[in-house]
Amino acid sequence: MSRSSVAHTLMRRYVILSKFKLFNKKKMTEQINQEQPQLPGLNESVELRIEIFIKLVRVGFQPLK
Repeated sequence: MSRSSVAHTLMRRYVILSKFKLFNKKKMTEQINQEQPQLPGLNESVELRIEIFIKLVRVGFQPLK
């Protein structure tokens, strides 16, 4: 799985979980890292993508559905 597909999966999970107020950044990061441990640098990448996505959502960014 490429980094872009990991990012896409991450964003879709955030959107789904945030609708139900169940989003937990640490738990989500750990889950993604367990699923994709073969990608080097993924831990930092996932945490950074989560931070960026949260900031975009806070300012009104609407992800594609």
